[in-house]
Amino acid sequence: MNRAVFATLGTVAALTVGACSTHSAAPAPTGSDLKGTWVQSGAGFEKGGPVTWVNQTVVIDKAEGQGFAGYKEYTREGEQPQRETVNGVVSSDGDILITDNDGTFRGKLVNGTVTGQYAEMGPDGAAMNVELTKK
Repeated sequence: MNRAVFATLGTVAALTVGACSTHSAAPAPTGSDLKGTWVQSGAGFEKGGPVTWVNQTVVIDKAEGQGFAGYKEYTREGEQPQRETVNGVVSSDGDILITDNDGTFRGKLVNGTVTGQYAEMGPDGAAMNVELTKK
């Protein structure tokens, strides 16, 4: 009787593992999946006050494996246009990490849009909810 129980449990375990593997999640994006021009927008607080970002541009022009690099461009009111280098990686579970000259963004690519949060320390301290939409 014990052999029959163990045989049944073994069959159930094999079927369960097989069923789980057929419903696996989509693979994580690679750096190449992020190549292109993105429009960045966001809202949050910067320097102690509310701020909204609109129509900033992020260009990812280099990618290898899970890594990528490029630049972002934006213009602050009353200032000349600015450009910052960005570097990023995609983890095996799809989390995206991007750094620029003075801040960090963490997010995910979902349905063609990267959403997440940006943080910056120091005199320009900021916490923003951000969205990147591919052009």
